[in-house]
Amino acid sequence: MSGHVLAIAHRAGNEAVRLHAAIAAGADIVEADIWPHRGRLEVRHLKTMGPVPLLWDRWQLASGWAARTLLSQLVTDLPPEIGLMLDLKGHNTVSAAEIADISAHLGFQQRLYVCARDWAMLKPFAAQGAVVVHSAGKPGELLKLAPILESGECTAVSVHQGLLDPGIVRRLRERVHLLMTWPVNDVARMRELVGWGVNGITTDSLAVVRAIRAAETAERPTFEPS
Repeated sequence: MSGHVLAIAHRAGNEAVRLHAAIAAGADIVEADIWPHRGRLEVRHLKTMGPVPLLWDRWQLASGWAARTLLSQLVTDLPPEIGLMLDLKGHNTVSAAEIADISAHLGFQQRLYVCARDWAMLKPFAAQGAVVVHSAGKPGELLKLAPILESGECTAVSVHQGLLDPGIVRRLRERVHLLMTWPVNDVARMRELVGWGVNGITTDSLAVVRAIRAAETAERPTFEPS
């Protein structure tokens, strides 16, 4: 494994227990899902159900009355050396601009990354100095990345691991400094992707995070005193 590979803890920012476990395992970046809701920036993956006091996603339901973590609280809990990736949910570009404005005033000491499948939501963050990450989870989205990459306006992308092969990775790395992929929850798969040239691994697995750190430690040269 050559060069620094970012270990990105998928959704670790959504729950305090997962956050602290990811940091202890050696994650470089913790990801948090951000939903604007009634004037607040809530950290959660589940969606609201309008006036119904429930949160949902696919086959999962949860009470809407439970306390919800706010972005400002998450930032307070993060050590300054840990990066934060905001995964913008929904398709509201007005809300994205509000998130960018609020994020700029939260006093981030760590580097801020912002990703979204709806790329229009990323535009307000470029002026804030965040690392803007265009996400592609389907073949059509990957094709639509081409003109953005050619323009030179995009320096970081996150592509679903099922869409990648050595040739695609090579072509993407010719255009971007940072190529992330998700979900990578198997150590052998992580090593294969890194071998192709991927340098950002988004994972739910602490074993994968630890394997990334262990590989880098093993590669560091040791100097014997003369």
